[in-house]
Amino acid sequence: MKNTTTGRTTTSHIWWHSLWHSWDAFWFAVAHPAPLALVRILTAGVLLWIHAVTWTQISAVVGETAWLDRKGMQEMRLLAEGNHMRDYRDPAGTLVPLSGPLLDDAGNLKRDAAGNPVLPTNRWWGTFSLWHLLPESPGMVMAVQVGLILAAVCVLIGVGTRWALLLTWLGHVSYVQRGMVIYSGMDAILLLLLLYLSVGPAGAVCSIDAWLKSRGKSGPGIVVPSTFANISLRLIQVHLCLIYFCAGAAKLQGPTWWNGTAVYLLMMSPEYGGVPVEWMAQHEMLWQFVSLAGGIFTVGFELSFAFLVWHPRLRPVVLVAGLFLHVMLALLSGLGAFQMTMVAALLAFVPAETAGRILRQPLPLSRG
Repeated sequence: MKNTTTGRTTTSHIWWHSLWHSWDAFWFAVAHPAPLALVRILTAGVLLWIHAVTWTQISAVVGETAWLDRKGMQEMRLLAEGNHMRDYRDPAGTLVPLSGPLLDDAGNLKRDAAGNPVLPTNRWWGTFSLWHLLPESPGMVMAVQVGLILAAVCVLIGVGTRWALLLTWLGHVSYVQRGMVIYSGMDAILLLLLLYLSVGPAGAVCSIDAWLKSRGKSGPGIVVPSTFANISLRLIQVHLCLIYFCAGAAKLQGPTWWNGTAVYLLMMSPEYGGVPVEWMAQHEMLWQFVSLAGGIFTVGFELSFAFLVWHPRLRPVVLVAGLFLHVMLALLSGLGAFQMTMVAALLAFVPAETAGRILRQPLPLSRG
């Protein structure tokens, strides 16, 4: 009996030791930063594209003529605090007696606020933003915009890469917090990529920083794998797995994904500016097949990504499937920047050898 107990204890100890060793190796082993360079370059390219297409519309997001001005932001925060009676005070601060429609309105407001789990988070909108501190004059808005474009260029070419990434992240989160009406899933992905890239040596490969570091050395410099490169890659990879799985699980709650019409509705929606495929509606069997197959592929990919992408032999197939999915979504929806942001996140799974060949980085690499 004693030997049996001892054997179980030893087996349990070995199992926990193996689990801890695997966890430690997953997060804290060394990795080459070449995949980070791929992610950095494409992410910066998307950011510059966004700044280019929104250059003339920035006053609608920040400034005196913004869709949601500072007064509107303050009113949203007051609403989230639960003191709804503040909306019924006169300019002197005196509480206005409520009667008739005003009384009904106050009651509906309180009821809606209590039943809306998202509303309490509004108190934080605008708080984590440079625009909470800076004046929103046209000159200041333009100066900040130019500064953020220069920071994105530095990220692209790799000049002061870590500081440029952090500055770009701060600027983008400031725009998101200030202009909440423009916030989308693309902004969430861009922000996590910028933040996670700043953790590792994203500028160690294919950058001005790397060129300056290698000056005076004979031949191209050999980049040494590092633990922080691995941590940065793992953060992106794990977060992307969670995003895909949650997206797939959320689709299972939508009836259009069960009846096979979700992709059809996307293709026929006039709100999107993708490739015109309205002609397909004239061929019932064709659009039904495309919509059903597209829906099954999309949901299947998103739900299985987190489980299949870690298998070395399946990873190339999964990445090609992801590239195909996002290219097709870009064509059908017209949301090219969003889909390229997702592709940038996928690049974190590209093997270091493949990334090195793409960037012409000398391999194999020394370890240290």
